[in-house]
Amino acid sequence: MFYQFENFRLDAKGRRLWSGEDLVTLAPKEFELLVYFVEHPGELAAKNDLLDSIWSDAYVEEATLARNVSWLRDKLDAAAGGKRLIETVPKHGYRFVGDVTQLFENGDALVIDEQARHHIRVEETLSIHATPVAPETKRLTGLRIVSLQRLGFAVVTAIAVAGIGYFGYQNFVKEQRTHAVVAEQVRPLTGTFGREDSPAFSPDGKQIAYAWDGDEGNWDLYVRLVSGSDPLRLTSSEQQEHFPVFSPDGSQIAFVRDNKTFAEIRIMPALGGPDRLVTRVFSNSYSISFSADGQHLAVIDTETSAYGGQYVIYLVNVQSGERRRLTAPGDFVGETTPRFAPDGRSVAFVRLIKDKGMELFVVPSSGGEPRRLTSDEATVHSAAWSPDSQSIYFISLRSSNHANLWRIPAAGGEPEFVSTGSDDLWVVAASPDGKHLAYVTGKPRETIWRVSGSEEKPHRFAMSPSGDQLPRFSPDGTRLVFFSDRSGKYEVWTSNADGKNARQITGVPGQASFDRGHWIPDFSPDGSHITFYNIEGDRSYIYTAPADGGAMRRLTSGDSNVWFPAWSADGNWIYFTSDRSGEYQVWKVPSSGGEAVQVTTTGAIMATPAPDGKTLYFVKWNEHGALWRLSLDTGVEELVADINAAGFTNIWTISKAGICFLTGKVIIGAFDVHPEDVENKFYDFATGRIRDVGGKLDKRLGLVKPCSTVDGNTFLFSATETGTSRIMLVDLPH
Repeated sequence: MFYQFENFRLDAKGRRLWSGEDLVTLAPKEFELLVYFVEHPGELAAKNDLLDSIWSDAYVEEATLARNVSWLRDKLDAAAGGKRLIETVPKHGYRFVGDVTQLFENGDALVIDEQARHHIRVEETLSIHATPVAPETKRLTGLRIVSLQRLGFAVVTAIAVAGIGYFGYQNFVKEQRTHAVVAEQVRPLTGTFGREDSPAFSPDGKQIAYAWDGDEGNWDLYVRLVSGSDPLRLTSSEQQEHFPVFSPDGSQIAFVRDNKTFAEIRIMPALGGPDRLVTRVFSNSYSISFSADGQHLAVIDTETSAYGGQYVIYLVNVQSGERRRLTAPGDFVGETTPRFAPDGRSVAFVRLIKDKGMELFVVPSSGGEPRRLTSDEATVHSAAWSPDSQSIYFISLRSSNHANLWRIPAAGGEPEFVSTGSDDLWVVAASPDGKHLAYVTGKPRETIWRVSGSEEKPHRFAMSPSGDQLPRFSPDGTRLVFFSDRSGKYEVWTSNADGKNARQITGVPGQASFDRGHWIPDFSPDGSHITFYNIEGDRSYIYTAPADGGAMRRLTSGDSNVWFPAWSADGNWIYFTSDRSGEYQVWKVPSSGGEAVQVTTTGAIMATPAPDGKTLYFVKWNEHGALWRLSLDTGVEELVADINAAGFTNIWTISKAGICFLTGKVIIGAFDVHPEDVENKFYDFATGRIRDVGGKLDKRLGLVKPCSTVDGNTFLFSATETGTSRIMLVDLPH
């Protein structure tokens, strides 16, 4: 069964969705929802019907349905250029509003079933068969199926449509009949900062060895339990170490050490200890693989172990260092990624073919002519054998501009797409016990950082391997409120000050689900409630909610947008920014509900009252890099000279102790700064002085968001990790 709508093509049986030539990655429930919607175009899809159909084997709340519909809608809207394809029918359900063309096979016949929504001017639908076969077609609510015999131009139309049907079959069905499998339970292996790479499972599947560049940017090897543990550091040399691989008995780990002009293949005990040299090869850029009997390593090298030759596969004796060539030079650029099969009989590898991309091959480990498995002319990043040696997982750009995971029979055949929820993969490993896959992804993520006292630099504040951002302390310093996507979408969370006992506040069962999430949380003075703004469609509104969880309350309404909510010192008001007067000004609304009151008249945004309740700090609209304060008694405005002189960048928060702010180059509006030359500063109310906090930020951090403090000694802020990578674990599909 195939469906076409807008620029999409949906393979219902193969569980694949294309937008033009790009493959769109959907989670399992998102895909099932999409199939349901396109099978019922124009109809009201009631919530109960969707829950019964998609979650027939489990009990879930309506919030789960709403979240999955929201995630699906975001992906479709992004790929469709912003056009909305799924409407929300308040209190009832959803409606798919895209025009759907249905293509499916019945025996040797291709049936094209164009489905028009009942409110389209042309309501009649043609059911035309390329051959005189009577397939079963489901009558769709609000549609009329008109037979071919009722039309006066039946013969001409049938011939034309048959030709179109054959063209569609050849181009959209026949060539794209690829089965898909779904990897379940995707989660990060670690929550560390920096770049992780080269995962390799132990023979029992309980441990993973990997390379990590740590806090200092130097690549070393580590090992940890798959079930979770602190990593054990294996190497600490000045050189860069990569590509660890366990020996078949699990007692040793071989790895590659970069010596700039060449690489050393070395081996050491699996729990760390002295290492020894096995051989040298011409490059540090290629992974290695242990033979099933543990006697040889497959490596990539040239004939003279120097640059200038053609790089092919060699087998190196682990004890003696003697080598023999497995594959011969030929009419290709080179080879990479050698992988011994678990049964020891074959070696899979990637061959670079001039002007023809990269293809996957298999060669007998005893030698012989390599056998080609793929013919995609696409980049192949990595490969890993299944535990039974019957298939090979590989990462490729085939059928897409994104690096996705595939599986192909070792004997040859059509590759299967393996859905992981990520589309920027580059290294894959399979556990020998058949339980897990590990892969590396470089998708940026938001992380929280902490700096205290006289520390020279901030440290990563370990909370969740998912994205956490915008932390704010409660007034007494015992709790945090922040955003996290650990539930799959950014929502408001609270926790203890150390990050423990985290609790989701928004997006929980019983609450309405919003398309674009909740933003800029802030504690009330007594810590009992939080405020935030929420984006709903093309408008935003101010909300409050109990800090321990409970019903949300909307405080603003109307067609104007609102941002940056902040509590007054007595907790009776919430200040916010709005354009409801025609220009951006600061307003306030009673925290118990009521009419909003305008506060400023000279154009202002991002207002926060001082803890004494007498002063309002703010930034003027279209005036970046200047902090102002307004006396709430006299109405007099003045520049905060000391802070502005320090290089203020509109990134700031206020506590009883003072004002925490960042200096640096503004890159996006007034709410993020570029990491270059960024420094934390603190204006101390007690001394009237500005001091540095933590020095310059790590160069691997991207956009930095506001910091927060209570006592002027401990600071938290969030930043986007750029140039980082992390290892993800998924349950192995069968």
